[in-house]
Amino acid sequence: MSRYQIILIGILAVIMTFSALIYFRINSTPSSISFVPILLWQAVVWSPWLLFGFLNIKLDRRYPIVEQPIHFWILRHSGLSLIIITSHVAWFFIVSGNFSPFLGMDNTGYGAFFFFFIMWGVCDFLFYWALLGIFALRQLLSISPAQENIGAEKPDYFLLKTTGRQSSVAICDIHWIEAEDYCCRVHTKDNNYLVRQSLNSFEKTLPSTLFLRIHRSTIINIKQVDQIVKQENRRHIVRLRNGTERAISPSGRQKLQQILSL
Repeated sequence: MSRYQIILIGILAVIMTFSALIYFRINSTPSSISFVPILLWQAVVWSPWLLFGFLNIKLDRRYPIVEQPIHFWILRHSGLSLIIITSHVAWFFIVSGNFSPFLGMDNTGYGAFFFFFIMWGVCDFLFYWALLGIFALRQLLSISPAQENIGAEKPDYFLLKTTGRQSSVAICDIHWIEAEDYCCRVHTKDNNYLVRQSLNSFEKTLPSTLFLRIHRSTIINIKQVDQIVKQENRRHIVRLRNGTERAISPSGRQKLQQILSL
């Protein structure tokens, strides 16, 4: 399940929960206000979370908890959560003041009872940090002790034996590798190297947390992926940040999408 699917399910759960609570708790005479207007009102009230969730995902992907000092991670998300809560409360006032089934009722202002706004603000805070907790847990669980040990044993540099010389290349500088006859061509930011080595051997040697074989003839650096593009023939390609486009197999696409959704 992708992060955005988790957020969407969470938003739907919040909308249904609040709609039911408001209907049965506040509406002492159910026949006066039906459930549907309350449900529509809550759907509009919580709709900005489609955008907030996207911002949440982008920031957490850019600064993942497994790669950042914990205090910096907390400070960044504390700032963003404060901005989201403030803007969402303002949205509450706008929507409820113009589109609320409780407009005109006694003891209500801006189309809602005052404690609604407090309750929504608290729910914003809890929802935001609950999502981050889920994302962080998924990141931490995706790195098992065995994987950490394997990653620790991988070298930081490759000694590539090319024709007539040897070249030392930092693994993190490798963008992608393609099979070429009985050899492989290793592409970095500034150079490419033709190496008499099989793609299978590169796949076994490179850290699996950074590289993925997306096709029988291609290994890519996951951090260099820009997007997955669907072509007219219903096949897909991977576009790297430098503009390189490579074919991707269905199984490779599934693996890559799972990695990018973490």
